[in-house]
Amino acid sequence: MGAAPLPAHSYPYQQGHETMGFLDKIKSAKNFVTGGGATVQIQLGDAATRGQTIPVLVRAQVAGAPIKVSKVYLLVRARECVAMTLREDGKKREINESHESFKQEFVVTGPLELAADSQHEWTTEIQLPTSTQGTYRGVNSKHVWEFQAALDTKGNDPDSGWQELSVN
Repeated sequence: MGAAPLPAHSYPYQQGHETMGFLDKIKSAKNFVTGGGATVQIQLGDAATRGQTIPVLVRAQVAGAPIKVSKVYLLVRARECVAMTLREDGKKREINESHESFKQEFVVTGPLELAADSQHEWTTEIQLPTSTQGTYRGVNSKHVWEFQAALDTKGNDPDSGWQELSVN
């Protein structure tokens, strides 16, 4: 006795219909969890000055399935970090602390649907407040500015990773 054939609507592909096959569903679930639906890059200048415009270029390479993006955005943060070793009574103690002194999201563009296997570029200009601390690097502390571009999608957002930029 053989198994009964699957009904026509259960096959991964039907002529004239676009249904998602099992492997497409697995790929979609993986991209949902990992943000693997696209690769995102950010391009910044060599340095920036608070109060002046900073040009930013965002690039995205979409993988093998289209993705819906509610926004393309840029995260900017500044962190003060302290790292030092204290020696007391012959014992060493490591101190590593950080404090986020600035954080802001800048929306580059609004809702989009990006086709499979496509490349995209967006440019924007942002301005950092003059009231913030610029970049510095001391013996035991530093204040760094970091930028990250991302695509807001369902699941994990594909992003560029944090990139440092010297801010005067």
